[in-house]
Amino acid sequence: MGEPTRYVYEHLALGGVGADCVPGARLAAATGTTENAVRRHLNKPAKYRLARAVGGGKWTAEARPAEEVATELDVLGKNEQDRNRMEDEQVADRSRLLLRRLTVRANALECHRLAR
Repeated sequence: MGEPTRYVYEHLALGGVGADCVPGARLAAATGTTENAVRRHLNKPAKYRLARAVGGGKWTAEARPAEEVATELDVLGKNEQDRNRMEDEQVADRSRLLLRRLTVRANALECHRLAR
């Protein structure tokens, strides 16, 4: 959703989930932006039912299970996938480095043997 949207949404969520309605003007003042920008930013989490406009320029944060939202955003398991990919790359890099070291050592031994 982007960093500015996250920043505005965090200020909304700090106002309370469900029961508390936070005026857009207060969010605008807290985030250093305009009420129009607040509305534009909060419309993004509202698509995923994480925020809701309650009228009169007020907003409320909605509580939803994280896995449910992550599935809708198609990010569920992405951190684990990225971590596994990085671990695989590190193993491959270590293997290449080890092979390079063994090749250098073998070449050095061969040169030493030929120099006798």
